[in-house]
Amino acid sequence: MPRVDIFSLGVGVAAFYFVFFLLVPLLQALGVDVGVPNTTPLSREAAAVIGAGLAGLLGGYLLLPRSLVRRVPDVFAEAWDYRRAAWVVGILATLGIVGKIVRIAGGGYFHIGRSTSFLSSPFVSLIGYLDWVWLIAFGIALLVYYALAHDGALHARRWGVVSGALFAIGAVFAVFSCGREGVFLIVILYLLIRWYAKRIAWWKVILSIALAVAIIFPLGNVCRSEAGRDHFFSEVTRGETITAPVSAAVRVASDSFFSRINHSFTITHVVAFDLEDFMSSFLQDIFVNLGPPRFLWADKPVSINARGNEFGHRIGVLAPDDPLTAVGPTLPGELFINFGVAGVLIGMFLFGLLLKFLYVYLIARGVLTLSGILVHGVAWLTLLRGLEVWAVPLIAGFVKLFIFLLVIHFIVRKRS
Repeated sequence: MPRVDIFSLGVGVAAFYFVFFLLVPLLQALGVDVGVPNTTPLSREAAAVIGAGLAGLLGGYLLLPRSLVRRVPDVFAEAWDYRRAAWVVGILATLGIVGKIVRIAGGGYFHIGRSTSFLSSPFVSLIGYLDWVWLIAFGIALLVYYALAHDGALHARRWGVVSGALFAIGAVFAVFSCGREGVFLIVILYLLIRWYAKRIAWWKVILSIALAVAIIFPLGNVCRSEAGRDHFFSEVTRGETITAPVSAAVRVASDSFFSRINHSFTITHVVAFDLEDFMSSFLQDIFVNLGPPRFLWADKPVSINARGNEFGHRIGVLAPDDPLTAVGPTLPGELFINFGVAGVLIGMFLFGLLLKFLYVYLIARGVLTLSGILVHGVAWLTLLRGLEVWAVPLIAGFVKLFIFLLVIHFIVRKRS
């Protein structure tokens, strides 16, 4: 394993935290124009929340001893039966493609008969889980391919074709959904699995992510709205030199990236507004979210994250005529709303403990396993992305996915 594991949960969460909460304020303090329209200065209170979150996060991650985690029995230690894995991949891929077709037919894409009723229906959450099912199918196929290729097996090439097809189809569907997240999820999962299963240079990982940002962020803006298209084409065509379109495209990509990731703005408004009506009952909401989906439980209580659109309008990050986009207060922001600065410190400390436990348990025990890499990849994508969403669906969603992956492991493991 490389000396610095750039896909460890510790490195990943530190990078995400810096990008989400510190990058834009730091660049603005240095006088760099990042093209962010929301330029509210970072208040002392917001800086205290961000600082407390970072201190708690690093404290929890660094203080948990690896030796303590390694005493916990490894339930993912068994090797895989590749024939069973083939059946699982087939079933999961079929469910995933059904979900993508239903999303398009129901009006879940921005530019293909968008349906407000469909996007606000209880079935949308089920379609979201089917997106994860597709990602898991891709992860299993890619891991089997690398394992067989390492052993020199002749049929490794077939698994390479399957995993490549799953990647391509997933990426194409994600691009045409006008979303950025779907593309990044499958790209990051590929890079993470490649990092552990077949060595890849760290600079290639960074370059791949940078290229994805440069392409996907402006594409999302252009695809989602007429205003985004007008802005892009006006920037690209207004220059007089031959290189003007390229520099303009880079500027649009930079502006859209910094606007999307600037959660220092979110924290500044969270501490400035009276948001007591957005306080939640954590444990109750978690158990509610762990329950059956709403289309099976008609009277399922509504958790606080269902008010994401209202929250976005309250703090001023959504256009007045946007009735669908949901916004979260970020993990440290929600902890502040419910428990104050001390709650941010303690809550992020516990989050750091969880990340350290999962990383050591799944990856840093000394022997890598296929299931360990797969679960680590899903944990990386859900928990690190979870820094910018509501805490309740983050916790409940990860628990559901973890149980799902545990069931898959018991299905595909070799029988003794």
